[in-house]
Amino acid sequence: MPSLGRYTHALVSRVPSSYVSVNSVDGACIDFEQAKMQQENLVRCLRALNIDVLELPPDEDSPCSVFINECAVVMQGLALICRPGNGSRSSDVATVRAVLRKELGLTILELESPTALLNGSDVLFTGREFFVGIGKETNTEGALCVANTWPEYPCTPIKLEGTKRLRDRITMA
Repeated sequence: MPSLGRYTHALVSRVPSSYVSVNSVDGACIDFEQAKMQQENLVRCLRALNIDVLELPPDEDSPCSVFINECAVVMQGLALICRPGNGSRSSDVATVRAVLRKELGLTILELESPTALLNGSDVLFTGREFFVGIGKETNTEGALCVANTWPEYPCTPIKLEGTKRLRDRITMA
């Protein structure tokens, strides 16, 4: 397996005021000011780690634009563009695609099949293998796209029940 580098860049989308209309994972109301403060703290921490943070302006027309991690899976200079929201977030995806190509010079790969669904929040990379949650926004075809993009790593699909994505349920530090 190839060796992995370190994180060099982070892409974040500032919190739009329309974000308060998004349902939270636990059903609680979203506190806009707290969300902005949390994101500012995240950006500050990333910069303290010498990560180059690219901040996109808030998109009031897309309250879910803060979930930018859902739009692409990026590793080893490749960006696999996702189809979150069953394709309903095409403007968010287009923005991420353009930034990853123009600002970071990454090789952009699209999902191989028009019926493939992939949400970046359903993909977890451990450093040695991928786990891909199969559920509401990611199907088997989407998981196969991850496996085909990085064939040097095992890719294990995990059936998900309910609406939460894989990274709402499990993560790594």
